Amino acid sequence: MSASTHYVLAHVLLRQLAFALPPQLFAALASDERAVFFGDLIEDAERLLANEENAETGNLAPESLKVTFGSIDQRPIAVIEFPPPANPAEAYYVGVLVDRTFPDGQLRIPELEGAPVRYVTLEKTVDHPESPPSMLCSWTAEGAHVNHGSGGEPTWDSFIEGLRRLSRKKVG
Repeated sequence: MSASTHYVLAHVLLRQLAFALPPQLFAALASDERAVFFGDLIEDAERLLANEENAETGNLAPESLKVTFGSIDQRPIAVIEFPPPANPAEAYYVGVLVDRTFPDGQLRIPELEGAPVRYVTLEKTVDHPESPPSMLCSWTAEGAHVNHGSGGEPTWDSFIEGLRRLSRKKVG
């Protein structure tokens, strides 16, 4: 598999922001300027790939990324929907779940400072009859990639169900 802008954005840049700066990430995702934010990140990803042989760049537009906010068990979540992935391990969805409850259901971005987050992906698998259509995975703050098994069909509903399941598990 060659490296791609799609992979670097989902697995490196957004993940680093989610763990290091959750309030700023949520603010950027909620902003009317989110396409500019994504455009800057895409440029950063392509710079990181500039010296990679066979890197796939120039195929991800900021407008192709969709953001939805919600909550799971009174914990805020931002879900980023990517265009359909072309390669294994690229993401269909990325979810950033804040492990801090907001009982009134109102997300207050400044209160995300220092909050632990979970970073979850629904990833394309290899095209093989015995492979599941997607894998539900997560990343730790330390940079470890954890595979949680089949993510089922790569749909919104299956990703949200996977997020619910993982959100009820203790971290650590």
